[in-house]
Amino acid sequence: MRTSLPTRRRLLSLFGRVAWLLIPVAATLGMPSVANADTNVGVGIRLADVPVASSDNPRARVYIVDHVAPGTLVKRRVEVSNNTGRDTRIEVYPAAADTSHGSFVGLADRAQNELSTWTNVDRPTLRLPDGARQMVEVKIDVPADASPGEQYAVIWAQATSGAKDKSGITLVSRVGIRI
Repeated sequence: MRTSLPTRRRLLSLFGRVAWLLIPVAATLGMPSVANADTNVGVGIRLADVPVASSDNPRARVYIVDHVAPGTLVKRRVEVSNNTGRDTRIEVYPAAADTSHGSFVGLADRAQNELSTWTNVDRPTLRLPDGARQMVEVKIDVPADASPGEQYAVIWAQATSGAKDKSGITLVSRVGIRI
């Protein structure tokens, strides 16, 4: 649902959901599998903090969901985990997302929009041994002149195969937290 806000002084809506995306990967290509953090397999990402003011909102336990005024700084922590069976290099970054036909959709590659450009992570690259977890701080710095309305983005944790298969394709797997 799109909401029209009449002035920039009204609340800026930041909505989202946690993306638990599974992209199947052939083990013979040397690509770590990517899975939901709850399955304890592959690369995972989960929201580590729930704002006290949002503790009654079940979506706030799994999404970065906030209604904020322009000029606000939002801070959250996410936990990235590696259960691939090997040391894995994981990139953590914000990218654009949108809604299409009632579904939340992370856009291709590292596409940017307003919300993703306002969003930063303190650890963009992690090298995690198998079984390790690492906290990453996410900061969303909403500018004072932010456009009113809903904004969508995602914080991706991405593992890349590092090798191309016979067709020249490099496999990339991502899991994310919806904003």
